[in-house]
Amino acid sequence: MDSRHGKVRLKVEGDRLSNLPNDLIHKILSFIDVKYAIRTSALSSRWRYIWTSMPCLNFSSEGFHSLPEFSKFVTRVLSTRNNKTKVH
Repeated sequence: MDSRHGKVRLKVEGDRLSNLPNDLIHKILSFIDVKYAIRTSALSSRWRYIWTSMPCLNFSSEGFHSLPEFSKFVTRVLSTRNNKTKVH
């Protein structure tokens, strides 16, 4: 217990998010733009390719300077992902 703040600190070992099943990680990532979901690949080796098998992709053109730039991004995402997974 941290007596300075009156809080109890628990020691948590390991990465609990990475231990979640892929389906649950996909569900969580489906709520954010695919651009940010792809950025989660930098979190750990477990997350590196998780975005490639997401069945629900949420694209937004916000943050892109032009429609051709956004189109190129969408094409790159769709061509790089795991094509064995159906997209909704």
